[in-house]
Amino acid sequence: MRQFTAVVNPTAGGATSAAALLGVARLLREAGAELETEYSHSLAHARELARRAGASGRVVLAVGGDGMAGGIGGALSGTGAVLGL
Repeated sequence: MRQFTAVVNPTAGGATSAAALLGVARLLREAGAELETEYSHSLAHARELARRAGASGRVVLAVGGDGMAGGIGGALSGTGAVLGL
């Protein structure tokens, strides 16, 4: 089963993005997947977390707003890493 890393912007959506991850986490774990959660302190930090996870072969989940998705997508561009939104 695949390994996932969720990179979360804890302030996105009035802090609802972290809560939205709960349902996804439950489904992934029920399917036998491993999920690691990382909370970003800034967009630069989120990019670094995503690069590190992607380089380890993990599927990177961007959890936040459009800025988070775009920033992480850009950080992973050309790396072959898999990004989930």
